[in-house]
Amino acid sequence: SVHDTITVTEWLSDFKKRLEQLEDLHNCSNLQKYKLWMGGLFFPEAFLTASRQAIAQKKEVSLEELLLAVYIGSTEQDADSFSVKGLTIEGAAWDAEAGQLTMSDELFISLPMTQLKWLHRDSAEHKATTDYLRTPVYLNTCRNILVTAFNLKQPKELPNSSWVQRSMCLTLWSSA
Repeated sequence: SVHDTITVTEWLSDFKKRLEQLEDLHNCSNLQKYKLWMGGLFFPEAFLTASRQAIAQKKEVSLEELLLAVYIGSTEQDADSFSVKGLTIEGAAWDAEAGQLTMSDELFISLPMTQLKWLHRDSAEHKATTDYLRTPVYLNTCRNILVTAFNLKQPKELPNSSWVQRSMCLTLWSSA
């Protein structure tokens, strides 16, 4: 789904990129090594569900035992993670050195390559993220389709209300 306010030329360009990605995915032998543009999928929620199912089957655990961890700017990929590109953050920025959110006066900022990894809920890696900020992830900047929520590390000195007041979120598709 794309904005209904884009021009025909922008729509055609977006459609072409989506078709190219579908062709690349069709020809890809290892989907975990593919750098996926989630905003270019017809149903990004289905990708999250399918990747969770694949890791659950591989680890022989139930779906309920797996929770999503998000590593923005990470290029380290293992057998349980997936690379995504094209994410945009609104109302904040990402401090790559500190590995956390930071305040910004920019309306939106493109994020670097991001790793999505399904972790067992009892793992130390997951437990380290329990105090992270739950951040909404929308399909596009209209914010009318909520896809999921990512837990992102934020500075301890800033209350969660600071991010809520800024309407901070991530989007999967942007015309920028």
